[in-house]
Amino acid sequence: MIKRTLKQIQEMVNGWGLAKEFEDIIAEGVVIDSRSVQDGNLYIPIIGERVNGHSYVQNAVSEGAVATFWQKDQPDMPTDIPVIVVEDTEIALQQLALAYKNTLNMKVIGITGSNGKTSTKDILASILATTYKVHKTPGNFNSEYGMPITLLRTPVDTEIAVLEMGMAGLGQIKLLSDLAKPDVSVITCIGEAHIEELGSRENISIAKFEITSGLSKDGLFVYHGDEPLLEKRLAEANSEFKLVTFGDETSNDYYPTSTSVDGSGMVFTIPQTDITFNLSVLGKHNVMNALAAIPVARHFGVRFENIRAGLANIEMSKGRMETSWAKNGMMIIDDTYNSSPTSVRATIDLLYSLTG
Repeated sequence: MIKRTLKQIQEMVNGWGLAKEFEDIIAEGVVIDSRSVQDGNLYIPIIGERVNGHSYVQNAVSEGAVATFWQKDQPDMPTDIPVIVVEDTEIALQQLALAYKNTLNMKVIGITGSNGKTSTKDILASILATTYKVHKTPGNFNSEYGMPITLLRTPVDTEIAVLEMGMAGLGQIKLLSDLAKPDVSVITCIGEAHIEELGSRENISIAKFEITSGLSKDGLFVYHGDEPLLEKRLAEANSEFKLVTFGDETSNDYYPTSTSVDGSGMVFTIPQTDITFNLSVLGKHNVMNALAAIPVARHFGVRFENIRAGLANIEMSKGRMETSWAKNGMMIIDDTYNSSPTSVRATIDLLYSLTG
């Protein structure tokens, strides 16, 4: 988690206006919601469509914030608390996250996709944690606000950060990728989510492919090889990335040679090893998510035995194929987070496989 003096923070975002008597105050952690303030935090007020965070600065300070940013065009700037003036608070949040990230000696993995990005993030983080100190996006904190906050919460001893990148339109994932500058980028799939904003699956593929914008020149790009639209994007990009594909078809680098349901999880095998993997979550689609994660883990030298251990004990985000048992012995599956056509089909396929 970021821990800096206010003078250092002001320099990191090219801000101004901080009174000299406040320069040595230390801020630890950043929040953009005044209701989430903990003692010692820096509060960054964001101007949204319905709410202007500047209205809650005093409340944030009363809850324990030691300082606040203030966008220069906002009226009634307080004079009795530590204030750093910036051109734009949203941009300043992103600048601060980038400056902090650049002080950390860690690798970055960026994950996006119409479906499966949160589950793939959880699966990959579980695998990598068998070998490395890992920090991952909490829940789906994957927006232009959420990802910078995730970076600012990264412990200083983190070795690999697994970052989820979401979007509502063209250009958003480019912004996040350029900010995170991933060493590995992953696209789980191209579905129908956001089709109302983007108009077609082709436009969705263009938006998702933006995750390669900040990818290092010699970085690894892992993508769903059964998706022709991604092959088209690659042909147009003429990239020099290292490429790995996953999917159902045997033409992919990683594909399942066998798949079955076992209790509240999945069992599958792949051509690269004789090891049988027990995935602790249900669904063939989660096998696909695991196939997206495995080559990334291998890229970082994780042994297949450790991959097996990571897959067997995954801490999934809420509402994604969570299983529990009723008193009468009935299995309850909570997959309430998503409701896109692709995710609904995946759930129906799972139910069919359980009853077939």
